[in-house]
Formats: sequence, C-alpha cells, structure tokens
Amino acid sequence: MRNRSVKLVSVLFICSILPTIGSCYSSPEENANALYVSSMQLAESAESAATTLKGMPEALSKYTQVLSQIQKIISDYPSSSVAVKLMASGNARQAIQEKIAYLTQKIDATKRYQDNGDGTVTDAKTNLRWKRCAEGQTWAGNTCSGSATGYPRDQAQNLQKNGWRLPSVDELKGLVYCDNTGVFGNAFGRGTACPSGASSPTIVQEVFPNTPSSNFWSGSPDAGDSSGAWYVDFYDGDDDWNDRNDVNAVRLVRAGQ
Repeated sequence: MRNRSVKLVSVLFICSILPTIGSCYSSPEENANALYVSSMQLAESAESAATTLKGMPEALSKYTQVLSQIQKIISDYPSSSVAVKLMASGNARQAIQEKIAYLTQKIDATKRYQDNGDGTVTDAKTNLRWKRCAEGQTWAGNTCSGSATGYPRDQAQNLQKNGWRLPSVDELKGLVYCDNTGVFGNAFGRGTACPSGASSPTIVQEVFPNTPSSNFWSGSPDAGDSSGAWYVDFYDGDDDWNDRNDVNAVRLVRAGQ
C-alpha cells in the first residue's frame, strides 16, 4: 500500500509540471486515485490557511479546487472505486460545499476590518480602531497570546489612556457576529442574542483571535442604577448590566486615524 501511494504522489508531481498531458496514468482507477490524493492534500493545506485573516482567501481558492477535483472524479471516472464511494455517501462533497459557503460568508464579514499591522484593526463601517487582543493578552503577529485579564469596572476605566477608551455598549455590540446567520450585533440591536447554533465566541474570530467567550465591559453606565454598568457577553452576543464590582474582560477602542 505504501509503494502504491508513493507511486501515485510521484506521478502526480510529474503531471503537475506537465499539464498538457491529458492523462498521466495507465488506468481510470489510477487517475481517480491520484486526483483524490491531490484533493486531500489541497484540503489539508486549506484547513491550515483558513485559521488566519490573511489566509482565508487562499483557503477558499483551495477548497474550490478540491470540490472541482471531486466532481471530476465522479464525472470522468464514475466506475472507479473512489467515485463509487464518493457518490454513495455524498459526505465529502457536502462538507467541502459547506466550507466554501462558510468561508465566503466569513471573508465578506472580514472586509469591514482593515488590518493595521500593529495588533489593531480599523472598522470601515464606524471608523473605530480596535485592539485585536483583550487587555492582558499580547499580540504575537498573527494571534493573541496569553489570557484576558478580568477587571472590576472602576479598574477597567483606569486602563483608558493615550486615546484608548472603553467602547460604548452600542459600539461593543457592533463587534458581535453570528456566524450561523452572517449578521452583526448592531443589525439586531440591544437585548438580543445570536440565534441558537452560532459559534462561540460570537465575534469574527479571525480578526479578534482567542477572544474569551465571556463578558466585556462597556463604557456605558446603567442609567437606572449608578452601581451598575453595561457589558456584552461574547458567549452568545447578548448584553446586560453588571454591578461595578463584578469582574469582566476589556477590549479598548479609539477613533480611527
């Protein structure tokens, strides 16, 4: 089995550099198997690329190629054992189609954020500049390392300096993203959570990596109770108020530049 796999991959490489050759294999079965090996390699590479903001377009392109290769196996080599299995289950095609749809939606969602290359992004819709990491975390080039620190409300206010501040509850709610509907929190308003089935944390995770699925303080006090202030819960996207002594995470914002 190992020798057969090595042969398929080796011949596949030759075919990749000689694309004018119509078929590089001696049988439809080998053609189908080689295409399947290629599609699985592409899928593995796409899975890795899809984890970062910059890699998502590459991942979408590769998943589209995977789907094309699967369809080619079924259409050009319908009697091969690989094609028979693919047609019998349909799971592979469906899974790739779902990934393509999901990435297309996610890429559309990320278009509103401009990566400033310094651990911040600017929201083109609001012209607000957000820290990609919660306070207590450190931007590590492509992700947020460490754990978010929890603060009582008054201590959270002390973090405001050099133009950085606590966001209003409406600004913070605007970061909520429901990936099962493709809708942002400012579209469905206050006092409402994402529909059941949304991934947690309810935020564009490629833009704000390693966000905890927990409450984040806003800068909005509770108008009816001076001992309270508003927060947004990124577990489900809902918002409510807490006593100021409660401990919540913090993400700072400032005006765009």
